[in-house]
Amino acid sequence: GYPLKGGTISVQDNVAKLFNLRSHRDVNVRKVPQRDVELDLVELVLKDQHIGRSGMFRLKQSLVGSCMYVGKKLSHSGMRVNVRELWCKDSRVMCGCITENTRVVYRSASASMLFIVQLSCEMWQFNKNGNLYMETAITGFFADLLAHWK
Repeated sequence: GYPLKGGTISVQDNVAKLFNLRSHRDVNVRKVPQRDVELDLVELVLKDQHIGRSGMFRLKQSLVGSCMYVGKKLSHSGMRVNVRELWCKDSRVMCGCITENTRVVYRSASASMLFIVQLSCEMWQFNKNGNLYMETAITGFFADLLAHWK
């Protein structure tokens, strides 16, 4: 690198905390080729929103050429996502650059499920405990299933 005497580098607080950088310390800075820090995969997490395929495409295109770090919060055209994981050369990394070749994976933190239950005439009959089979399915099977998923 090129020595800079008395130069100042400013780093955002959240980035400094992520990389354990303390203020007013001497650092060595060197320029690296982009291919060395090119990300293979970026995993983005969204919550309480829906992003269609066109939105995913537009978001990825807007990120090309930018640097990412784990935990970064992104906002584009009303879409809000957080960076969860970054991969470069088969290893998890803390930061890197997004290129045209970077794959972007979207994960939802707010899953939505739809159960479809066929109500046959047997579901309206009573079991040996005096409950409808439909009630048993809802209070028994579904309650146990949801408790298991918590």
